[in-house]
Amino acid sequence: MALDLVAVDAMGGDHGCGTVVKGVIEYLKEHSGVRIALVGKERLLKKELKKNGVEENESLMVIDAPSEVSMRDQFL
Repeated sequence: MALDLVAVDAMGGDHGCGTVVKGVIEYLKEHSGVRIALVGKERLLKKELKKNGVEENESLMVIDAPSEVSMRDQFL
């Protein structure tokens, strides 16, 4: 059975990526059958995972997205 994949913008929170990473770790402890891809600055996300004693695995991966869109960026 294939696991559902959910991508999470780990850099978009008001309190930094640490809060998002902790929330994802807690979610995965209680829910099986889902994979989560943390999307954001790989170096920072891996640092947060390590701080929480977690490594990437079949349920949790990091996708590097080094660029960011700020509130000051113009569109169209």
